[in-house]
Amino acid sequence: MTKKGLCLRVALVILSFSIIGCSNASREKKADLGEICLGVNLELSGKYGSTGALALSGMKMAIQEVNEKGGIRGLPVRLVVGDNKSDPAIALTIFEQQVKNEHVVAVLGPKNSDTAISLGQRAGELKTPFIATNATHPRVTLDDSGRTKPYAFRACFTDPFQGTAMAAFASARLNAKRAALYVDASSEYSQGIGSFFEREFIKRGGVIVYKSEYRGGEADFGKIKEELKDDNVELVFIPGFSIDVSRFIPQARRAGFAGPIVGGDAWDIDTIRQLIGDSHLKNLFYADMFSVDDDNIRVTEFKQRFMKLSEGRMPNAAAVLGYDAALVLLDAVKRADSVTGEGIRAALEQTKDIPGVSGTISLNRKHDVENSIIVMGVANGKSVFLERSEAGH
Repeated sequence: MTKKGLCLRVALVILSFSIIGCSNASREKKADLGEICLGVNLELSGKYGSTGALALSGMKMAIQEVNEKGGIRGLPVRLVVGDNKSDPAIALTIFEQQVKNEHVVAVLGPKNSDTAISLGQRAGELKTPFIATNATHPRVTLDDSGRTKPYAFRACFTDPFQGTAMAAFASARLNAKRAALYVDASSEYSQGIGSFFEREFIKRGGVIVYKSEYRGGEADFGKIKEELKDDNVELVFIPGFSIDVSRFIPQARRAGFAGPIVGGDAWDIDTIRQLIGDSHLKNLFYADMFSVDDDNIRVTEFKQRFMKLSEGRMPNAAAVLGYDAALVLLDAVKRADSVTGEGIRAALEQTKDIPGVSGTISLNRKHDVENSIIVMGVANGKSVFLERSEAGH
């Protein structure tokens, strides 16, 4: 083995993000490198950083498990970790640096849609696949013409799926006919889910009586009393992120709106609880990809292992999808004809029936996971598992 072929663990600081993993090497990617290097491109700080660390913990757990069994092809797997700071431009820079300089053969992440969308074209140019974890927007894996991006994959359901499912839940389970819609104008994720919710809600006989846009991190819901009262709103759908939802919920309740407030999978109830306390956490409903109350044996075993490795911290959907994305990628590396971006991409396209924590994972022709969605409710400050919905398939 030549010095050039060795994969070493180093710590670098490049453009204010950290990388832990493999040393510079040639762009030729062979199976005799000493270690298999996988990139990690995550929101560990910034706007979406609240759950990035949990996603990373899930990834590390999967890597630890495979290394304890001897690695892949007799080689240990090493992660090269980069913090994209919730910024699409930084995410792209990290991706390029990891591929060109750090000898990674594939990348885990990003977690969110805005950052994941930025990688699609460049991943194709560099012939290096990535698997987004919680990024649900269709454009993560599809270009503007609706064609599948060859090197972009995801480990979760999509916005059309969850927007449709939550509209079905609002209509059939909550019996709502008149809804208000609050959408983050700065987030493609929020806009996407909002549009699919609106379409399905109207299709089921409902009416969107009020629509409002806000900008994430700067949300001012000062007119909320008039907005919700004047139009006799029965339900609010706000597919936003936790910090903005945490501003919205108390204001809506103080304004006298006691009806259901519904959201998407970006609601992190633990974060919301920390920001506003338990008193306002009632009559809330949101989509999720995982519930700790699910009695599935995979969930139970994962929860036990994760809590042991993370000093008792309970896993959430970010941790689960980080873990499942790593499982999918590791499986593809095992099956690939060659440990190259091209070889791994071809193997990923054949992914079928991987026993993940979020469900049995198969990738369709759009590189998306076809899976069910979990609907959670919040009453008396506690999240409860309500149902697993198949709407949107």
